[in-house]
Amino acid sequence: VMMPCWQNCTTTSLGKAEARRACMDALCYPKAMAADQEAARILGVPYDALHVPLVVRGAYGAFNPKLIVVLRDPIQRLHTAYWEYAHYHGKYGRTAEGFLAYVKEQVDVLNYCTNRHIGKAVHGGAPMDYAAAERHCALYLEALGNREEGLFFHADQFIRGMYAIFLEVWLRHFPRQDVLVLKGEDEYYGEANSDQAMLKVFRHLGLSVPTDEAVMKKIRKAGKPHGRSANVPAMLPEAKQILQKLYKPYNDHLARLLQDDRWLSYNA
Repeated sequence: VMMPCWQNCTTTSLGKAEARRACMDALCYPKAMAADQEAARILGVPYDALHVPLVVRGAYGAFNPKLIVVLRDPIQRLHTAYWEYAHYHGKYGRTAEGFLAYVKEQVDVLNYCTNRHIGKAVHGGAPMDYAAAERHCALYLEALGNREEGLFFHADQFIRGMYAIFLEVWLRHFPRQDVLVLKGEDEYYGEANSDQAMLKVFRHLGLSVPTDEAVMKKIRKAGKPHGRSANVPAMLPEAKQILQKLYKPYNDHLARLLQDDRWLSYNA
């Protein structure tokens, strides 16, 4: 669907980029989404369920695997990702101002997408309010328009911090008791906390807990720490404020989803 539509828009726009983009926004992206929805209907699966968890569920069949999720403060996670991956700071700059510019551009496009979809009905549902439209944009951003697709390469890390909307999809397909969610800040800083985290993992996986301290010491030292974001400019207050406003509804949702107010600390 997308390729022939793109070719048609390219031909009819006579080489004018803006006209081609407008044609694609009006025709190609909606047609591609409709084709995906029709494929889901034929499969007998709700379109909103067509995500990675469904594929994993299919791979395991009736067997319920034990899943482990480790989350960290979404703002700090994004800041780390910005400095960890060259395509972020390579475009926006190796400065605190560069990170701020990155944050502003991501939020602007998300807001643009959200406002475009308020009042629209998708997947056979009711017209979307702001929260539903923002969720829709977070889940399908690159499939919704030229501007959104153009940003997605830089928006993936930004969107991943909206933990609740992704975790709730996993919990549709896997029992809550089989999904261990660890709060990285509480579990992995300090030897005592790290040991407590490992005990939780052992119990979750049904493994016997090592009683030999030498074995525990080896486990603690397993893996090689890495990172390139230790000595980078501090985040500007404006960037933090923008991100706090963005992530707060998702942190609140996460606390409700997991019935654990510890996750509200991410709003601080």
